[in-house]
Amino acid sequence: MTWAGDWLEGEPTEDNESDEKPSAPVDDTAPPLVPGSEAEAPVDEVPEPEDALIPLAPPSAVLIAGVAGGVGATTTAVGLASALHTELVTAAAVDTTPAGGDLSERGCGRELNPGQWVSEHGVLWGRRTLGELSGDAAALASVHSLLTASGHFPIYDAGNPLRAQHLAPLLADASVVIVLVVSSRGDSVNRLPSVLEWIESTLGAHTLASVVVAVVEVRPGSTPVADHLSAHMAGRIGAVRLIGHDRSLAAGGPIVTSAMGSGVEQDFTALAADVRNLGAAAPTQ
Repeated sequence: MTWAGDWLEGEPTEDNESDEKPSAPVDDTAPPLVPGSEAEAPVDEVPEPEDALIPLAPPSAVLIAGVAGGVGATTTAVGLASALHTELVTAAAVDTTPAGGDLSERGCGRELNPGQWVSEHGVLWGRRTLGELSGDAAALASVHSLLTASGHFPIYDAGNPLRAQHLAPLLADASVVIVLVVSSRGDSVNRLPSVLEWIESTLGAHTLASVVVAVVEVRPGSTPVADHLSAHMAGRIGAVRLIGHDRSLAAGGPIVTSAMGSGVEQDFTALAADVRNLGAAAPTQ
């Protein structure tokens, strides 16, 4: 299968400048981001939620990666964690970037050390424990086992690239849904074919059925990128989902889900539905 064929014809012509801004400094003394929420509670170990639902069928987790840096992978991880969290499912958002990203800063308003976990806004936030280079994959596999065994639904922010060696245990798990994030810019979309080709050649063509491409709008208004990809990738991957532009998300600071516009909130809800549907249809190995 050739991905870089006619589907790229008519690609978006927006300039390649990113509108994303660096994260704002985090004030650890600031009040909770959501009025009326419980104070953040650091925990030493992965807790067992009283009402958590242990998934009995796929998906077992979501792995989110950008096709390049600065396309909105972390923003997507935060929004999806909020959308997937329910009364019966306790989401766990985990920073699995190679050098450590700003997932916790944007999601719960504080920086976490490796191996530290905080429960905030109904979501368990954490950062994987970094070990020796040769043991990183085993460490992540251990974290994944602990989270799923305790009834959590993990959302892993892998940043970029998807090919990082420590992600191997998640990539080999057929019950893990992969969300590839692209921005609505030509340079970002042009990187997508090589990532899909790598998934197909390395993990098998069947894995593409569990791939969602999330298109993040970088400016107010809309572009034809998501519709373009949907038309040319129908039947090739699991789904294409548009995440509209939102001023509060584009600001680059801590994300307050209650401040998101209703349209973007609905986009994340639809993305969560894609994840559930694709996971339920994932092939078993």
